[in-house]
Amino acid sequence: MADQNGCTIRVVRKWQTPSSTISEYTVDDADISGYMLEEKGPSTTLPNLDRRIPAGSYSLMWHSSARFKKILPKLFNDEVPASRQILIHRGNSASDTEGCLLPGTSKGPNHVNKSGVKVQELIKHLQACDINSSQVIITEEFS
Repeated sequence: MADQNGCTIRVVRKWQTPSSTISEYTVDDADISGYMLEEKGPSTTLPNLDRRIPAGSYSLMWHSSARFKKILPKLFNDEVPASRQILIHRGNSASDTEGCLLPGTSKGPNHVNKSGVKVQELIKHLQACDINSSQVIITEEFS
């Protein structure tokens, strides 16, 4: 259940292809879960390479821009700066990621389904939390 404390989203990378990475995600103390689509590996801290970010713990902040009019969660840590603009946003295919995390209800090769529904669910939950105390923890357990 969300409160004025931070929320934790746990992302476990499980499947990768030459085009993408797919994970399962859960939110601590909430009945929220699904799949997360990211860029292909290998992971890197460097921007503009169409690669996923390294596994690790990431802080969150709100982000809005001309491209993304709605407020979206943005991930950052000491190695991946906020300026890299790693967002959790809507998208269904590997070509939509650009390094970002795209949640969905189900998965297929290089895509997730019903991303908009899952993005709104995550945003609603995070709005009930202290975003500045929230985090995304990414781990890897590839099959």
